[in-house]
Amino acid sequence: MIRIKSATQAYGPIWARLETIGYGDNTMRRALPLLILLLTACDGSHKSPPPPPVKIFTEERAALEKAKGVEKTIQDSADAQAKKIDEESGK
Repeated sequence: MIRIKSATQAYGPIWARLETIGYGDNTMRRALPLLILLLTACDGSHKSPPPPPVKIFTEERAALEKAKGVEKTIQDSADAQAKKIDEESGK
């Protein structure tokens, strides 16, 4: 069986001091609903939507894609030229 300690035993002299200055169970019973109301009223559900993401390096990405296209064109041209040279030398 679990033995439940009193607040004074569980939390020591600090709780005992709080009980003597008026922070006993009655105050906590009154403060708890107010605390719950405060926390649920301020849950942040009314936040505005986040701003759209910043488009970083869009120009650089466009230039990179263009360079990849140029590279493919140059490689295709070089492959065609190499094929033509191979055909001519094979005759």
